[in-house]
Amino acid sequence: MLLFVGKNCIPCKNLKESLKASNINVDMCIADENMEKAQAAGVKSLPTLQLDDGTLIKGSEDILEYFEKENN
Repeated sequence: MLLFVGKNCIPCKNLKESLKASNINVDMCIADENMEKAQAAGVKSLPTLQLDDGTLIKGSEDILEYFEKENN
């Protein structure tokens, strides 16, 4: 799993804080600094979570919902 975030993205910052508070660790990629990687993954908005099978989950609410389901 890889979480694509932006350096100055407020929703990304809030998501990272929520994940940290929930003790959820995920590898992060700063899209601004890794544009080729983000484009290759098909990332068009931030934050976006790329699952191991290549599925993209876009938006803070959907990402948090995914982790909530996974932890139950």
